[in-house]
Amino acid sequence: MTTAVAGKTIACQEVMTKNPVFCLPSEMVAHAAELMKKENVGALPVVHDRKERVVIGILTDRDVALRVDAMGKDSRQTTVEQVMSRNPVTCKPGEDCEKAFEMMTRQHIRRLPVVDPQGKLLGVIAQADLAKALAKPEALARLMAAAPLTRKSAVAKKAAGAGLGLLAAAGVGAGLMYFLDPKSGRGRRRRVVEKADHLAVEGRHFLEGRKTDLTNRALGLKSEIQSALHMCDEVSDEVLEARVRTRLGRVASHPKAVHVEARGGTVTMTGAVPEAEADRVVNGIRMVPGVRHVADHLVIEPRLESTLEPEPAGARPVKRVLAGLAGICLLAAGLKKP
Repeated sequence: MTTAVAGKTIACQEVMTKNPVFCLPSEMVAHAAELMKKENVGALPVVHDRKERVVIGILTDRDVALRVDAMGKDSRQTTVEQVMSRNPVTCKPGEDCEKAFEMMTRQHIRRLPVVDPQGKLLGVIAQADLAKALAKPEALARLMAAAPLTRKSAVAKKAAGAGLGLLAAAGVGAGLMYFLDPKSGRGRRRRVVEKADHLAVEGRHFLEGRKTDLTNRALGLKSEIQSALHMCDEVSDEVLEARVRTRLGRVASHPKAVHVEARGGTVTMTGAVPEAEADRVVNGIRMVPGVRHVADHLVIEPRLESTLEPEPAGARPVKRVLAGLAGICLLAAGLKKP
C-alpha cells in the first residue's frame, strides 16, 4: 500500500530528521540523558560505532526512568548497553509513511530509526511528523494529550504547531456556518444582538448603582468632616428636631410615619417610608444644619406610595455634593477671620 497526498507518494525519507543525534553502548547513561535534554528528544538510537553507525538498540527516557532511576542505580556508573532496548523496530528510507505510522501505532513507539539495507543510521522519524504529513489531526490530539508534562517534548511542540492551526481553522469555519446558515442564521444573529443589548443594559444599571453608592458615601464623609471640625452650628435638641421635621415635609410623602429624635447632633429616625424615598430621606436629613450624624432605622413599607416627583438621575446628588463642599469652604474661611 502506498500513500499519496495531492497525487504524490510520501516516503519516510521525505519526513525523517536527517543526521540525528545518537549514543554509543559504552557511554554512560548520565551523558545520554544530558544529550536528550539538550536536543529536546525522548529517545536516542544506539549505534555500534561512530564510523559505521549501525543501529543495535535505542535508549528512551522510559528506559532511564525504569531501569536506572527506579532501580536506584547511579547513571554516572551505568552504561547505555546495560539499559537500552535491543533489536529496535526500524524502517527503510523508501518505505511508505502510512505503513510506518501504522507500525508505530501498533508497537506503541514514537520515534523510529530509519536505516539503509546494511542497518546504517540515516535518520529518525517521529510519530508526530507522520501524523502531520498524513493529515491526521486526531492522532496529533492524542500525542498532545499523552506528551509528558515534565519536559518540552518534540511531540508536543510539533503537535501544537500543526494541531492548533487545524483546530483554529475548524473553529472559524464552524462559526461561519452557524451564523450564516440560510435557514436559522438570521435568528441566531438576532439572538446574539439581543444578548449584547441585554448585557449593555445590565452594565448601565450596575454603573448607576455604583454612582448612587459613591454619592451617599461622599455625603456621609462630609457629615463626618463637619463633626470633626465642629463646623456645624450648635443648636438645642428641640431646635434640631424642628429643623429635621421641616426637611421631612420636603423629602418624604408621609412625614408623619417617620419618628425623629435628636440628641447632641445625632438624629435617630425610625418608622416607615416608601422604597423610592429611602435614600432621599436619609440624604435630606444629613444636609440639615446642625446634624452631625444620622442613625437610620427606617423600614421599607410596600403599602406606602410615593407622591413626590422623582429626582433627575444623577442631578440632585451632584448638586448636593457641590453645595456641601462650597458650604464647608465658606465656613472655613469665616473661621479664619478675626
